[in-house]
Amino acid sequence: MEEGREGLDIIVGTQTLGEQISRYITRRMGGRFTLHPTLIGEKEGRKLYRITYAVRLPRYTKGDIIFVRNTYGEILGAEGKTISYLDLASGIPRTVPESTSSRYIGSVKDGIPMMVIYQDGEMLGLMNEETGKTEEIPVQSWRKIVSGERIHIIRDDDRVIVV
Repeated sequence: MEEGREGLDIIVGTQTLGEQISRYITRRMGGRFTLHPTLIGEKEGRKLYRITYAVRLPRYTKGDIIFVRNTYGEILGAEGKTISYLDLASGIPRTVPESTSSRYIGSVKDGIPMMVIYQDGEMLGLMNEETGKTEEIPVQSWRKIVSGERIHIIRDDDRVIVV
């Protein structure tokens, strides 16, 4: 394994192993792979090829939180040149071309655990379980969040996003 100018190069002994590794990576992380045979010589009258697998990973992976088209979204997956995300304001799944302008906010895995301590009209009262600090955020109409429930939040400057 070595770091090349195009990324990480992993050299394996068989074509089957190269394909299995490529399929596993794209299945787990999304993206796509291509194979490129190169004639490197002959041995006993048989042509010898070196097979190169190029794995292209998506810009975002499942669970990433992004800001796209003036809203926050949770990445559901990426296939080909499109990104599928859950619009966190409306709860509606959406798809956009990968080339659409977007900004990475964080990952669901990095969410700060909070306890919902009350709901008053259009506001939720949250308490950070580690610090005991409380704050209020607007209710998302499509989510059914009840008092006593644990949720996770991500912060983007002064905004709080429930993930």
